[in-house]
Amino acid sequence: MNPGKLDRPFTIQYDTGTTKNSRGEHVESWTTYATAYGMFEVDTGVERGESNQLVAVSTVMITCRYNSGITAKMRVLSNSVYYAIVGVQPLPGRQYMRLKCITKDNENV
Repeated sequence: MNPGKLDRPFTIQYDTGTTKNSRGEHVESWTTYATAYGMFEVDTGVERGESNQLVAVSTVMITCRYNSGITAKMRVLSNSVYYAIVGVQPLPGRQYMRLKCITKDNENV
């Protein structure tokens, strides 16, 4: 892996639970775990039906430096787009890892 290809900054966040806003509604709360640089590759993009509407879902593979604390319960924020981490794969030698992520066009995951 050429480290020069890891040129896109992103933030990894973890869910700190829900809080209530001023109207008493439950709101998810996320906190920054780490910032990093990675290589983003669009894997697939499909449309599927959810709640009687078509939703575009994209799968993105992010290659970054290895961090043993990253789990599939976290999310990635890059260029104001949220990506849910659905898989974490350490690469041989554990110097790098790949994060399999999804994003939907109508929500913050």
